[in-house]
Amino acid sequence: MKVYFACSMRGGYQNTGLVNLKKLTDVLQEAGFDVLTTHTTEDGSIEKENGLDTAHIYERDYRWIEECDFMVAEISNPSLGVGAEISDAIVLKKPVIGMFSIDELKVSAYILGKLKKSENCRHSGYDDKNDFIEKVKEFSKTVS
Repeated sequence: MKVYFACSMRGGYQNTGLVNLKKLTDVLQEAGFDVLTTHTTEDGSIEKENGLDTAHIYERDYRWIEECDFMVAEISNPSLGVGAEISDAIVLKKPVIGMFSIDELKVSAYILGKLKKSENCRHSGYDDKNDFIEKVKEFSKTVS
């Protein structure tokens, strides 16, 4: 299954560091998911993205959202881009699971509500990469 992994980039990594985000993309791939957006957690990814035209980034990422079977959005770190990606996925009727490793009360209430009210979407906290992948695998069984 093709997965669009969304996470903060320019918004920073104050709540979940880049090293931990990389573990999440790794465990998704190890579980057999085709992660379309592995570049988001690579060293130097922000610098590489900063060298690209913003319209190109939007068009590329939107195509990947269209192509994916579902989205995994790591929402521990606040990010306008991730919020927009979640909204685009929902408009395209893509299933989305929002995952967070922090206290739920520190996650955007609007995004949590949007995921809660949208068909084929949900959100969940996770303790570590093993808990993360188990919850994503369970969610993937609901994707048709």
